[in-house]
Amino acid sequence: MTYAPNAGHNLEQRGENGEKDRTRAVNALAAFAKHNIRDNPMPQLRWKHDDASGQARLTVDSDHLPKAARLWVASAPTRDFRLARWKDQALDSGKSIVGKATPPTTGCVAFFAELDFEIDGLSHQLSTQMRILEAVK
Repeated sequence: MTYAPNAGHNLEQRGENGEKDRTRAVNALAAFAKHNIRDNPMPQLRWKHDDASGQARLTVDSDHLPKAARLWVASAPTRDFRLARWKDQALDSGKSIVGKATPPTTGCVAFFAELDFEIDGLSHQLSTQMRILEAVK
């Protein structure tokens, strides 16, 4: 099950059938603890937002090979994305990952990348900074 990034302040994700789940938040905390207890640094991400061929581009480099990667994208009439529906786009995963977003003709678009990692069978995610694009007025 893929969860949208906007879980809310209680960290509860809502599944496709409306079920409540905090596994994602708990796994993130447990992975952080496992990495620290074992003196095993967490994966390090480096990213760059730029533009190429009329699209916004996000390039992500990781020092660990991710299990999966996705680009989360949402549209809104203003820079307020609280009610926006986030949609994921699978990205080819490797140590260097590239995602692209098309600038909006109206309103705004926000996007960021999320990479899946694993430690001792425990899945957890790391993400990049978000970029917001506004329609040219």
